[in-house]
Amino acid sequence: MLGRCSHPNVVKLLAACLDPRQPCLVMELCETSLEALVFKHEPGAAPTLLPLVTVLTIAIDICNALSYLHPTIIHRDLKVGLFTLLVCAMS
Repeated sequence: MLGRCSHPNVVKLLAACLDPRQPCLVMELCETSLEALVFKHEPGAAPTLLPLVTVLTIAIDICNALSYLHPTIIHRDLKVGLFTLLVCAMS
């Protein structure tokens, strides 16, 4: 199912091994995660807030991806660590 998905806000599935002894997925490589972008800061330094435009752009992209997937795929466990980002798409 995921291998047939083609949307700019959904990570591409490149290959899969469905052998029950060693299942694996090969996914598109993304530069960072949303969790790293939101919570990463230098030790001892105060965390910096993302600009509002960046936050809204990321939120809209996530909503677009979920809307695209929703007719067939329902995700019940959404959290910041599950979202990966292509840094060039946010610039």
